[in-house]
Amino acid sequence: MSDDFTTHEGVSDAIWSRLIEAGDNPKAPARHVTLATMRATTGPAARLVVLRGAHRAQATLAFYTHAHSTKLTEIAKDPNVEVLVWDPDAMFQVRLSGRARVSDGPDELWDDMSDDEHQNYAFNPSPGAPLLDAEHLMHMPPMPDPSLFKIITVEIMRMDAVQLGRDVHRRVVFARDPDAKSWQSAWIVP
Repeated sequence: MSDDFTTHEGVSDAIWSRLIEAGDNPKAPARHVTLATMRATTGPAARLVVLRGAHRAQATLAFYTHAHSTKLTEIAKDPNVEVLVWDPDAMFQVRLSGRARVSDGPDELWDDMSDDEHQNYAFNPSPGAPLLDAEHLMHMPPMPDPSLFKIITVEIMRMDAVQLGRDVHRRVVFARDPDAKSWQSAWIVP
């Protein structure tokens, strides 16, 4: 990958090329990212999620999830989220802030999934359900249900990128105008 971390456009291209690749390539560095939400009473909650799609023109990211996941309750109370991306080879970190919305997973995506993938959207058991012991889950046959397949779409409003270089570290922040039609960017001290 040929990155230019010396211009705003180069950094923006580096961000989006990683995000778009992650939606298509399970081995991409940005495939597993951290999604942070806010719990109602105890503050931030962060977890690894699989990036399933990125759309530069709309400035959106997509993640699949189970309808009973606690992150959906958190998003319903506060849709402001942050996604953390780390590319260790390029020493490149990106924080993407935006607003999340949840929708039903389309039938065609469900139909394209394998039986193993369907197990992630089972009625029995639901995420966070208590288990008797570490082996208990093996004795609970899952019952996949397409109505439990949801998609989280994050509309990105801010990108904060840091590239840790050998000679100098670089950091640039991109912010979308409230009308979500244009971006402003500025170099800042890392």
